Amino acid sequence: MRFPGSRKTTSMTEEELDKLISSLELDENLRPSAEGIRALHILLTATKDLGSVSLRRLLETEMITIVIEKLLPILSNSTSPEVKGLVLDLLLQLSRGALRFLQSGGKVNFMVESVSVKVLQVINNGPHSLVESVPRIIRNMSLLGPAAIAAMVGGDKGVVKVLLERIRSRQEEPTPDVNDCVVALERFMLEECGRISFVQEGGIPILVKFLSRRCSKEARTFATRILAVFASEHNSPDDWFTVVWDLRMEVLPSLRDILESGGIDCKTAAADFLKIFVITGVGFLREMSSIQESTENGITEALQILTTATKNGAAQNLNDTQVLLQQECIEPLLSILSSESESTDEMDLPEVKKLALNLLLELTRGAWHSGMTKDFPVDRVSKEVLQVMESTQGSVESAPCIIRNMSLFGPAKRAAMMNGDRAVKVLLERISRCQAEEPSTDVNDSMVALERFMMEEPGRISFVREEGIQVLVRFLRKRCSKEAKRFATRILVILASERNNPLDWFTVVWNLRTEVLPSVRDILESGGDSDCKTAAAEFLQLFVVTGVGFLTEMSSIQESSDNGITQALQILTTATTKNWARQTLSDVQRLLLQKCIEPLLSILSSESKSTHEMELPEVKKLALNLLLELTRGACQSGMTAGFQVDRVSKEVLQVMESTEGSVESAPCIIRNMSLFGPDERAAMLSGDKGAVKVLLDRINRCQADQPSTDVNNSVVALERFMSEERSRISFVQEGGIPVLVRFFSKSCSEEAKRFATRILVQLASVPKPKDWFTRIWDDKSVRMNLLLTLRDILKSGEKGCKIQAMKLLELLIIHGPKHEVRSFIDDHGCYGALYALEQDPDQDCTSCARAVLKKFGKLSR
Repeated sequence: MRFPGSRKTTSMTEEELDKLISSLELDENLRPSAEGIRALHILLTATKDLGSVSLRRLLETEMITIVIEKLLPILSNSTSPEVKGLVLDLLLQLSRGALRFLQSGGKVNFMVESVSVKVLQVINNGPHSLVESVPRIIRNMSLLGPAAIAAMVGGDKGVVKVLLERIRSRQEEPTPDVNDCVVALERFMLEECGRISFVQEGGIPILVKFLSRRCSKEARTFATRILAVFASEHNSPDDWFTVVWDLRMEVLPSLRDILESGGIDCKTAAADFLKIFVITGVGFLREMSSIQESTENGITEALQILTTATKNGAAQNLNDTQVLLQQECIEPLLSILSSESESTDEMDLPEVKKLALNLLLELTRGAWHSGMTKDFPVDRVSKEVLQVMESTQGSVESAPCIIRNMSLFGPAKRAAMMNGDRAVKVLLERISRCQAEEPSTDVNDSMVALERFMMEEPGRISFVREEGIQVLVRFLRKRCSKEAKRFATRILVILASERNNPLDWFTVVWNLRTEVLPSVRDILESGGDSDCKTAAAEFLQLFVVTGVGFLTEMSSIQESSDNGITQALQILTTATTKNWARQTLSDVQRLLLQKCIEPLLSILSSESKSTHEMELPEVKKLALNLLLELTRGACQSGMTAGFQVDRVSKEVLQVMESTEGSVESAPCIIRNMSLFGPDERAAMLSGDKGAVKVLLDRINRCQADQPSTDVNNSVVALERFMSEERSRISFVQEGGIPVLVRFFSKSCSEEAKRFATRILVQLASVPKPKDWFTRIWDDKSVRMNLLLTLRDILKSGEKGCKIQAMKLLELLIIHGPKHEVRSFIDDHGCYGALYALEQDPDQDCTSCARAVLKKFGKLSR
């Protein structure tokens, strides 16, 4: 038979449709005629497209009931399977069209009861090839409304019973139609009559067994949805839950498989079921008075699976994040935590309580991430969690992390958890109990949990009252985790911080300084993470700033070398010196903004009680060392604008002038600040005791044949000042040239020698150099010492020094008596050294040597 496919079939008139329907009459043998079979084909084509005009005309008139009345007898007689298949395909298309028509606001009489009876007979009696369309027809009709569902459920062979029998008979290896039967069942569960029929026919065991097979993703989703309906509270779960409960050991593994590998819709249904299972199951257990045995009754496994679901993207798969956070799960979880354990080993937390804590942890994490913290019952949750921590000797799993997460919900929630001072007290007890050298995870987590409570006054009061600092210090000595170490240090920072009335708390830190500071040093020197080091350096900075003020009030700054400031300065200097300090601390900026400079200047300006006038007190040495690092950091970062150069230089120069012995890094501080710019150099030259005068005095005092490091450094510090006229005048007036030349004759460092030569080069190369040059040349002893020094430099000095020496020689030839200089060079065999330097690969070296040789007319050929 030729299959008609013209465009006309999709837009037939009522007369044409009526004629086609009339041809569906059965003949005397109760079989459709050839014309009727042809009509079936045409109707199939006409109704295939949901937007077909022909289909709409059928549905909006009584023709739909007429065509159904004509089709159903064909399914009952001995017509060939092929023709029955055509009828079923047409009924499927008509049911799909009826559903769409209803959804768009139309009304249709699909004769649901009659259709269901006939198509269910096909499932019971017909060959397998005909069954495929039937569950889909049933599914579509179930979507037509409650009345349609009620019409299909009734009778001995109601739809639920027949579909379940089909699933049971072929569930070893589900075929597509069996999968479709599960999908078809789901809508019937929304009505009481459907649920009653389902349970009476043993639907739950059938469904559970089906889930363990290789069924389709869609079928698995709908099967899980059916279970969720049965477990749901709003559907009188106690009527049905016993059946699900008795099969829990078979249901739960299937749900785990779904959560690990199912599609998103399926995972959502599975998580929904698990949530309801836990909520209803705990209530069910409570009635049975057997919550203590819950490790063996399915709640344990459900909690475990539900925690996995919540952790692995529940927020994406479920509307559950919201539902769970609205306390649907929290009540049963609190019941589990509050139940008395029958464990004989007090060290062990029962498995079900561990799992309840794990799920609570995920709920607090979800609340924090989603911002749904307002209605979270923090007071009740914290009460039970803290009780678990208090009463359990062994590991308390994720309990401290729950407290930590809830502490992030805000001040009001933290206040609710304090309940007096309970939260801080229990966390400290947990840490204090730890005797192991390497604290357990939950002990480390307890330290992390404490930190946020320090933001409020009650938390700090409780912490200090419970000897929290002592606990903290002991904890830091152990091999605690990097995170715990970081948070412990942050707590110290908060307590030492000025904005939190530090003198209220600082006394406690201060009294424990000899224990606190070594731990802080360990953090800075070991492989701690950068955040931890930042917190440690911030604490030290606060310790120095506040501690100096504290000492001033006690009028004991003079003894500060013995009271902790010394140690803190030492550690902080190490931190600032190391390269990582500049990378990991915003502290370089903070320190440079004078948070540390004020106390350092206080230390430098204090009178020393040392009986030995030669020695600089230890605390002043350390203050100078830290100032040195700050000036170095300022040079490198360019943050020199607010450095208070005038005040710093005044105190540093005063130290240099009043100390007979070594002044450590004082000259280097002056040197670094001289690099800040002309304004800063000018600031250091003011007053009777300007920088140039004090530095020269320091060099002049040196009687030793081998100058000390700080004397060498004083020469280096002088050099940059020579770029200003005022400095050069001061230098010459203070007899700087003879001092410098005498310094040359000693065994000074190569760096000092290079800078001394550079100073003379600067003096001899300024405009009108004769004003300065005569000072260099007129004194015979100075002149000879200088030439001898230049000879030594040319023969054995380092390259940078040789370059400066050649520049000075060239200037001596230009501005001085050329013949005397030449005579000296001839007599002392300097040409060999100059020729060697002319051949040096270094371009600066070569050009300087050639310039000198050219002046002597001795250029090599």
